Amino acid sequence: MAIYVGRNKVSKIYIGRNEITNIITNKQSVGNTTATTSTGLSDISTLTYDSARSYTGDTYPISRYGGAFFYPKDDGTRLAYTYSDYNTHSHRYIDLGTAWDFSTVGTSNNGSSINLTNHYQTSWWVNADGTRIFTGGYSNSYASGWDDIYGGTISGWDVRSPSWTTYGNNPRSSWGAHTSYTMLGWKDDGTKWLMGTSVDASGTQQSYRHYIKEYSTSVAFSQDASYQTLENTFDLGGALSINPYYSSGNGTTVGTRCMNRAGTQIIAQTVVYSSSTIQSYNFYTLDLSTAFDISTATIDSSKSLDLLTVHQGGSNFGINDVKYGKDEAELIVGQGSGAYGSTNGVKGRWLVYS
Repeated sequence: MAIYVGRNKVSKIYIGRNEITNIITNKQSVGNTTATTSTGLSDISTLTYDSARSYTGDTYPISRYGGAFFYPKDDGTRLAYTYSDYNTHSHRYIDLGTAWDFSTVGTSNNGSSINLTNHYQTSWWVNADGTRIFTGGYSNSYASGWDDIYGGTISGWDVRSPSWTTYGNNPRSSWGAHTSYTMLGWKDDGTKWLMGTSVDASGTQQSYRHYIKEYSTSVAFSQDASYQTLENTFDLGGALSINPYYSSGNGTTVGTRCMNRAGTQIIAQTVVYSSSTIQSYNFYTLDLSTAFDISTATIDSSKSLDLLTVHQGGSNFGINDVKYGKDEAELIVGQGSGAYGSTNGVKGRWLVYS
């Protein structure tokens, strides 16, 4: 049986960005059910601020000292986030009254405070089925300081009380602190993961530069160094022809923000400074023609989201975290408001760009 529009046979049908090859007629299946995962944003430059679905209030503390990170559940019904007070932090979540409408966030469900061995959080990631989380950061519990990864298991997207495993011996534990670590994400089966860092292919830290590293692992979801193989390293600044890099208040910083679930697209950013004042702040899409294979990555520098034009808050770019939104055709930007280090701390805002 086939489906026709006029005399033309329809081979693919889409709902949003999802391909559906199973059609139900009178409750009878007429084909096999498959769905393709969205491949990310087609043109990031077309995104605009959606004020109606953004949360811009002053209710949810996200940080007193340290990083602040979030992850929306893939169906848009829950917002998981962290609260950091230097080395002690907690994991929390808020349910949304309407999926992907952050103006409908409800009461925060807070977890107990967790001390992860003087761990200063610099990244956070939650897998699609809400059973695993990873937090990255650096530890000052050693004389020179070093970066650590902690893996946690949870259930049902309840991030409040993870069961933690510490990977003190992991692929970045010897690099020292402040290496611009970004946990981009795992392949669904836990055999490959991608990260961003300022450490180059030889293991040398390069200030304000940024590299994406692709690891395979022989033990699913383990980040113990003994199970890791570095497959590829991608020089993001080189791909964007950055020159000069930031120094003494002038130049450009470069970095990564997040990756889509399919492992086919990464959100990158550049920030240009002059006399320590931001001149431009742009997001780009880095596309991987083979999922999770960073050697196949390309970037179209002509397509960017110019945050100086569209971001809310003027020249104050207090951006804590960025994630994909609905159908991976949107971006959710986490912004802080309030005084760093104050008793009330920084409050979270979640802005939708669609």
